[in-house]
Amino acid sequence: MASWFALVRFLMDNVKDIVPISYIKNFKPKSLTDFEPGKVYLVKWEDAGHPGEEDYYKGNILILDDSKEKVQERSQSSRLKLPKVIDTSVEENSSSEEEAEKAQEMVTKEKKQKTKEKDISRQSSLRAILSESLSKKQQNPLFHEGSQNPRSCSECKELQKSVATQKRSLDELQLKVKRLKQDREEYVASLGQYKKLNQRLQAKLLEFLEQPGSSKKSPTVVSVALDKQKAVEQKVSPAKAKDGTKITDGESETKLYSEQDGKVFLGGDIWLTTAKWHAVDSQKRHSIFVKSLLTAVWGTDNLKDRSIGGKVCPRFSGERDAKRPLSPAKLKIVKECFIHRLRQRGLSTEAVMYEDLRFNKYVSEKLQDIARKPKNPTPKE
Repeated sequence: MASWFALVRFLMDNVKDIVPISYIKNFKPKSLTDFEPGKVYLVKWEDAGHPGEEDYYKGNILILDDSKEKVQERSQSSRLKLPKVIDTSVEENSSSEEEAEKAQEMVTKEKKQKTKEKDISRQSSLRAILSESLSKKQQNPLFHEGSQNPRSCSECKELQKSVATQKRSLDELQLKVKRLKQDREEYVASLGQYKKLNQRLQAKLLEFLEQPGSSKKSPTVVSVALDKQKAVEQKVSPAKAKDGTKITDGESETKLYSEQDGKVFLGGDIWLTTAKWHAVDSQKRHSIFVKSLLTAVWGTDNLKDRSIGGKVCPRFSGERDAKRPLSPAKLKIVKECFIHRLRQRGLSTEAVMYEDLRFNKYVSEKLQDIARKPKNPTPKE
């Protein structure tokens, strides 16, 4: 009896299997016919794919014999009649049945959990593949622009506008730097010219003094030469008043911007009527102030065909004659009035230096305006 085998059918999935009778709980037959085909037993089932995993499931006995070969032969020789199972209860204590049901439920639950995990893993893989495919498609230069995100398009347009604005600002700054460099070069050139004039005058004075019999010459001639040297030195390095305002020779006697007989003193020998000075000083823009002061000091007719340094532009070298330069002494006084105005209005040192470099530009613009649009003649100052 120890080596008997039985062909059983599991009720859960109708699977048939040949098992030793030791796999059948509470089944101890006395003969090969000692079993009821319609009775339900608990039969152990082992998973061939996962060794060690086994459990008991409900099933009924179809064939019983003393060897496995005989059971196989009998099952193949004739068609088996499957008995009707009416009562699926198992003849054993309730605790064993509950344990079997719990075990079966746990196995079913584990199978469902594994299936769920596989589905989740498959979905994650599909999402990753889809995301990678979409990323490659967007990086493709043939990617259709119409399918892009509208928000990304608007952000791209804003960035393009910002770049264009910054580029315009950069161009303006570069142009401003270029103009400042040109103004600085003109300023340095003017200083060099004054320096050469001073050196030339000093050389002539020394030559005059070293001539034989120079001690017998009239002191008037020497004093005139010294006065000329002093005037040139003041052009290069003018003296300063007590309040820090630069003054020229003779200004110590008359206070700057003082009024006498309805006129305002600007320095040197320049006087403007009070009304004309107030009209010039009331200009808000620095460039308009400089241009108005030039007109007030020289007059429009005297500004025609004039230049700052009397030089010909390299562009027209050999084609045009040099224009008469403006009086350096008067131009210096106009510039000092302009600097004094900037300081009186509380501009910083950097701002004053910046406008100082732009002074020649304002003067050039005024001269060009007069050359382009001749105005009605005005009485000379």
